[in-house]
Amino acid sequence: MKDILLVLSVTALAFLYSCGQEEKQQQYPYTPEYLEYTTETTLPMTSVVPETTALNPETPINLMTTSVGSGLASDTSTSDTSSSSLSEQSVTTVAVQTEVIKGVSADNYNAEDMAKYFKENNAPHFGEYVIRTTKDDSNLGKDDSYTSKVSFRVESVKYNKNDPYDGSVEVYRTLEDADEQYKYYRNMYRNKPVYSEYLFKKDRMLIRMKFDVDASDEEIYENLMTEFFEKLHSVICPKCGEIIPDDSIYCKFCGTRQ
Repeated sequence: MKDILLVLSVTALAFLYSCGQEEKQQQYPYTPEYLEYTTETTLPMTSVVPETTALNPETPINLMTTSVGSGLASDTSTSDTSSSSLSEQSVTTVAVQTEVIKGVSADNYNAEDMAKYFKENNAPHFGEYVIRTTKDDSNLGKDDSYTSKVSFRVESVKYNKNDPYDGSVEVYRTLEDADEQYKYYRNMYRNKPVYSEYLFKKDRMLIRMKFDVDASDEEIYENLMTEFFEKLHSVICPKCGEIIPDDSIYCKFCGTRQ
């Protein structure tokens, strides 16, 4: 009788053990994708550590990933939808280079553009201006000379019919040409003070104005020239429409990155 009970007990234990192994096999199937674990394999949070990895306790297992651009740590079991959502949130609008001054760019401007800017921005006593051509200016277009020139009146200066214009804007082909001409004028003023006049330079542009122009007015002209070139080297924020200087990364009004 004892032998029979012992046999039945052993049979029952074997049956229970067999059921447990079958259930474990169904829950954690040892398919080839679980038998090998490499750095290219993403380990789901719901899975057990494969035996090949568990045998080496020194192998680091990183169950956290950082979403690029989001700065947030997330579980690798996060769905594709969530990952896509995070990526969309991290996308930053990029400002497109546009012309702050309509029709004028840093690579394509001339003397008339500056004259128009003076007029549109109410430069003090800015009067009529004339665009020089090769018919009335033999230096125009020559090597090392200006490629465009405008002469303008400053109406606060007493009119002189023999010398009717009180200022000029000259634009040169290269920076080197503009620098050389700037030096030439400076030396001429030093050697012949009678010809001295206001002289200022930005990029490839030179502006000359008679000393008869009030000094406070001359300063405004110079500031407008600086402002003109700052706008040429700026972008318009596509989100709020404000100007972003070329040396700035973010729009100071809405934070958009250029």
